[in-house]
Amino acid sequence: MVHLPALSITNQIEKLLIGISQLGVAVRGVYGEGTKSMGHLYQISNQGTLGASEETLIDKISQIVAQIVEKEERMRAHLKKNNLYEIEDDCYRAYGLLTNARRMSTEEAMKLLSLLKLGKEMEIIDKAKDKDIYRLMVKIQPNNILSSTDTELTTKERDKMRAEIIRNELLEN
Repeated sequence: MVHLPALSITNQIEKLLIGISQLGVAVRGVYGEGTKSMGHLYQISNQGTLGASEETLIDKISQIVAQIVEKEERMRAHLKKNNLYEIEDDCYRAYGLLTNARRMSTEEAMKLLSLLKLGKEMEIIDKAKDKDIYRLMVKIQPNNILSSTDTELTTKERDKMRAEIIRNELLEN
């Protein structure tokens, strides 16, 4: 799983995904094949395995992932240099919504947590600096919320519980 917010925000991700799919690599959303990305997270895996050794496949994927991460890092540097005010505003707005909203869908929460994670990693925002944002992204998934309660929840109740979990996690000392 790779977190590629800078490439996503700048609309460079589609071009990149087309390019790497031509190399025999599959890029999927958070939930696997046929799903879209949430929170700018992508699964990267090999498409074909016939005739190739496990070691060869791992090397191939590792090299491609390293190139993708390098492109993401270059785009982050570009954003920080050329669009600092905008990206800073996006990150702080995300933090404000995450710590104040009373209900939040999975998709909205993942997008906002991704922006907060980006801001932390780029040292733009110092809020929630000791928090594991990826762990929180996992914790707020629908099935994880449902498994934490003994009762059935409606979508509204689940969205309310998700917002509460996020607020509690981000605001605790």
